[in-house]
Amino acid sequence: MNKISLALTSVLLSSTLLAGCTANGIKTKSLNDNRGYRPFATTAPGMPTQFTDVPYDWYTDKVQWGANLGIIDGYPDLTFHPNSPITRAEVIKIIKSLSDKGYITVPATPTPTTSPAPSPSL
Repeated sequence: MNKISLALTSVLLSSTLLAGCTANGIKTKSLNDNRGYRPFATTAPGMPTQFTDVPYDWYTDKVQWGANLGIIDGYPDLTFHPNSPITRAEVIKIIKSLSDKGYITVPATPTPTTSPAPSPSL
């Protein structure tokens, strides 16, 4: 999956699908709280992005929207590498950004437990 596809998927999840999710037909308080804070503005058509390697194209405003929200970011040299494959680490970073900003809810990390080693059979 390339970065443009993931960026668009993240935008879709955070602004469309998750905004309408309900549990048993009842909207949760956190869903209603977050809806009022989601910005709807995007980069105006024809405007450049902050990334030097993202020319104006069909995905430009989506990439800029994700960057403005802090969901996606580029590299220190101000590039985004839109046609490069995305790494697992980058996917996790995007999911964490979505979670930290309240766009999605993810389960807490389970605490590992230690149990005694099984006794050898005699």
